[in-house]
Amino acid sequence: MYQGSAAAAVTTRGVENPLDLNQMLDALEMGVFVLDDAHRVVAWNAWIGRVSAVDRNLAVGKTIEDLFSIAPKTRLSRAIELALKTGVASFLSRSFNRDPLPLLDPETGHAVKQNIAVRPVPGNDGCRYCVVQVIDITKVIDRQNFLREKMKENETLAMLHMAGEERHQAILESLVEGVITIDVEGRIKSLNRAVELIFGYERKELIGADLKILMPEPYHSEHDGYIANYLSTGRGRVIGIGRDVQGRRRDGSTFPMELSVAEISTGEERLFAGVVRDVTERHRAQDELKEANSRLTEMALYDHLTGLPNRRLLYDHIAQSMARARRRNESFAVLFIDLDGFKRVNDELGHDAGDALLVEIGARLRQRTRATDIVARLGGDEFAILLENIGTREDLEVLVADIVAIVSGPVELDRGTTAVSASIGVALYRADGPTADALLKSADQAMYAAKKAGKNRYRFASNAEDLAVSTVGSTGPDPRIQKRRDSPAAR
Repeated sequence: MYQGSAAAAVTTRGVENPLDLNQMLDALEMGVFVLDDAHRVVAWNAWIGRVSAVDRNLAVGKTIEDLFSIAPKTRLSRAIELALKTGVASFLSRSFNRDPLPLLDPETGHAVKQNIAVRPVPGNDGCRYCVVQVIDITKVIDRQNFLREKMKENETLAMLHMAGEERHQAILESLVEGVITIDVEGRIKSLNRAVELIFGYERKELIGADLKILMPEPYHSEHDGYIANYLSTGRGRVIGIGRDVQGRRRDGSTFPMELSVAEISTGEERLFAGVVRDVTERHRAQDELKEANSRLTEMALYDHLTGLPNRRLLYDHIAQSMARARRRNESFAVLFIDLDGFKRVNDELGHDAGDALLVEIGARLRQRTRATDIVARLGGDEFAILLENIGTREDLEVLVADIVAIVSGPVELDRGTTAVSASIGVALYRADGPTADALLKSADQAMYAAKKAGKNRYRFASNAEDLAVSTVGSTGPDPRIQKRRDSPAAR
């Protein structure tokens, strides 16, 4: 069943979180949609709806091929298939994939220039989904074209400015870009109205002044060297090259600006012409895009409730640990943790209390482990811990028993005090060990063995019972481990 609410609520075992996924996605200034393993849309944000003219209610449940008529052999189609079938992410740069989706800016009617990222996301239901992120790079492309054109226009603009004809001057005064000419000593010879507006000076204050007053450090101190180097060598860092620099206004504030400079000749003296544009708004938009990308990454890799890494990020860390273990002939451990009695808390105290309990348990696990260990929430009341540098088998058993004990401690909630316990399965990875999937499955099976044995305890995976855990490096066991041989949680 594909309805708008299917992707709008994040559901975990025993807990339904009211967090509206659509609202989060709608806040992003980029296109985002999510596909299931049949290429059907399960989430569709407002941005992609606006530029595609396809409403969310119409999009959800349809295949992406139906909505956009994507040919099955296109790069985008192959990238989606790759993410869904093999879990491999792709990035489609516009340099090689010109506007793969038919998207139009509703305000201008122009095609949206696109970069597209396709990322796999595992679902709690065991299915694989993929997130397609459409990034509008129209302004970036336009900026590059602007710089190229301005480099061509610099000399013409400056010559018109120096000529002083009323018709030419009127054209220059109407430009939103600032046009400045300077001599070989860096003294300002002429400027248009836009320069006054950009920098906050009056024309009479700038004519004859050193151009350096418009520059903050380090450009202010380095400017004379730029000109001298160009005059002696014919090579310059700015002249003939468009670049982003910082400008300084009359009030002392600084701002980002685009600058392109060209040398001109009037027949009488050697001059330089610069075209400047205040790009504060563009930089603000880039910062917003960066922040939106960061939020999207956080949504994809971290659990929204506890802030812990999710299953996908845990898999990435396990893969890295496996690679290190193979190189160094080492071992590491994965703990699969399931809370005993969590459903009772939900039923008796409500889902808000259940959420608060999960947050507290996640914090206890994080506090008990080292900064280098990975504590993840897999979904519902299931957690996992990745432990490297685990020391001896005895050290590991003591630590796991201690985790069982700290989970079972009382938890103070708004609606009263409650407690749960933990059943933990432990799997060890050796250089000739299993895959990440098999490792987690072994830990999961060991966890169920702990539940069957009475809960509130741990069990090692059967294929790990006879393995000795070698001491790794010279760090030894975790110094925070307290020997708890008499713990009731011990096997």
